Amino acid sequence: MYSYTILIENNNDFPVQLMRRHWTIIDANGHNRQVEGPGVIGIQPVILPGASHTYSSTTSLPTLKGVMYGTYLMKKLDYSQEFRVRIPEFKLRVPYQLN
Repeated sequence: MYSYTILIENNNDFPVQLMRRHWTIIDANGHNRQVEGPGVIGIQPVILPGASHTYSSTTSLPTLKGVMYGTYLMKKLDYSQEFRVRIPEFKLRVPYQLN
């Protein structure tokens, strides 16, 4: 199991709501798994302009290292317009694994 913490900042001048998430999780053998669903950790947080939302979650891998990346589907609350935000790739590593 791997744990990770995500900080989402709203640098817009309008409130947004995180509606859905989509993750691609790739293990060291190159096998990938897609995870998609509503919100994050069971909630669909509203993030006001200039505010942020932090959450922690977990994922499992059959190998000692891997990577994750994905997208959030966000909604502009003032306009009910949806847009996607790219989540850059980050590494999943066992703490004692150096390379």
